[in-house]
Amino acid sequence: YKCGVLIMNLADKLVPTLSGDPVEPIKRFVTGFYSFDRALMNTKGEIGIPLGSGCEVFGQKGVGKTTFIYSMLGFFGKEFNKDVTLASTEDFDSNNFMEILQSQGFVGDAIVRSQGTDEEILTNWLDDIRPIGKNKSEPREIAALDSIGAISSDSEQEGDLGMGFNTGRARLMAQAGRRILPVMAGRNPGSEHLIFYTNHWYPSPGGMGWSSPGGSVKEYLCRIRILLKRKDKYNDGHILEGEIKKNNYGYEGRKFYIFIRYGYGVHFGLTALWDAVLANKATKSTVIKIKDKSYGRINDIVSNKYDDPEFFKPFVELLNE
Repeated sequence: YKCGVLIMNLADKLVPTLSGDPVEPIKRFVTGFYSFDRALMNTKGEIGIPLGSGCEVFGQKGVGKTTFIYSMLGFFGKEFNKDVTLASTEDFDSNNFMEILQSQGFVGDAIVRSQGTDEEILTNWLDDIRPIGKNKSEPREIAALDSIGAISSDSEQEGDLGMGFNTGRARLMAQAGRRILPVMAGRNPGSEHLIFYTNHWYPSPGGMGWSSPGGSVKEYLCRIRILLKRKDKYNDGHILEGEIKKNNYGYEGRKFYIFIRYGYGVHFGLTALWDAVLANKATKSTVIKIKDKSYGRINDIVSNKYDDPEFFKPFVELLNE
């Protein structure tokens, strides 16, 4: 028995060592979005989004995927003081894009790639993220692609209708993912790149479950995958429910909630209010309350208090306790 205890004590003092190429822990950034940060928690209890990662955001049509990633571009561009780049292979509204960036406090340069074939859009976007050769611009570390599901190869665009080109999108995404890989954290210690991809979510052929297009390589290379669903709707916005479907840096299956205000994007104060309700720190019935103090009806708050950060301070402070 004594020998066994001695061996256990010695084992507790022994730790593995690393050598060879420089190795650094994955950096994390705590966004302040309470449930979002905690949904991405690792086994050590560290919260926040892992930096140097690719994140696929997928969901059904109209759920708010584009608004979510526009908001993420603006938010992280502001927080890191970085320019951002967007590749848009769907309909693009520059006014909506710029309004959402501005609402997040972003004041940098936003480069948009939306002209030409999808292959040309992807190529120019990849050059922004990882410049190659001489006379190239500085890399953009905060980037987004909207969306994988809308991409089509040149052969698909130019071929006859009815011909099979099912592998075109998967091939393009595999090539794009491998091109980006050297700048990500696993291959580039200390990387602060964050790349978001939106994607559609379709019923699988034969009605056997659901899937997102773009091939299996895309799923391997995205270290984080998030399924978005629309939850409760209010006058001028709705709640997004996110579920972590893949997390190479922590737990899977955890959920978070983000408030989307229409024309504004992700709203920090309204998200804090909702997180406080879910955490049982505030109550929601006819009105929102903290203990005995009423803050009004949720629809009135969404419509009239969204531009008043002081109004939401009590909810943020509750979550920080």
